[in-house]
This record gives sequence, structure tokens and C-alpha cells, in this order.
Amino acid sequence: MTATTALPTLQRLARGDRAMMRLALGCQGAKRLHAPTPGDVPDLQWSHCPLDLLDAPHYAAVRTLSRLAHISPLAGWPDRYASWAVDGVMTLRQAED
Repeated sequence: MTATTALPTLQRLARGDRAMMRLALGCQGAKRLHAPTPGDVPDLQWSHCPLDLLDAPHYAAVRTLSRLAHISPLAGWPDRYASWAVDGVMTLRQAED
């Protein structure tokens, strides 16, 4: 799973109760960006806990850019933005449709 393909799943996870999910995934008290234990998230290949990825600055930046783009066109879009940001925003927009 790549960061881009994980975005729609992360977006769905962001809507849930993180405290309850941390208990369910067994990552309560674990260090930041820990590797999930096998079976924590079935059918998905995660290198890091998906709940920790929700707090990552790149994911927050993509969500913010996507929200701002709904309000007004982004200056310099897409040429003046990093490719991961453009790819992330486009993936979130496709997932919303």
C-alpha cells in the first residue's frame, strides 16, 4: 500500500473515535509511528500504525489543501506544489466523489 492509496482509508478512519480505535488496535501506550502488530488492520499492509499516520504532517497538509481548494482556487496549482501534495489532494477528491 502506498501513501496515496492509503489516503481514502485514512480519511474514513479520521471520522471515527481514535481513543476507541487505539484500544481495539492494541496500540495504546505504544511509541509514535510504531509498526502495527500482525492482524491489527486486516486486508491492509501498513508499515506504521494508521492512527499515527493520521497525525502526520503530510496527511494534515493534504487535508488542509483539499479543504482550501473547495473554498477558493489555490494559487500556483498544481505547478508550485510538491508532487505528493498534488497527488494527495487529487486522491482525496476522487474518494469524495
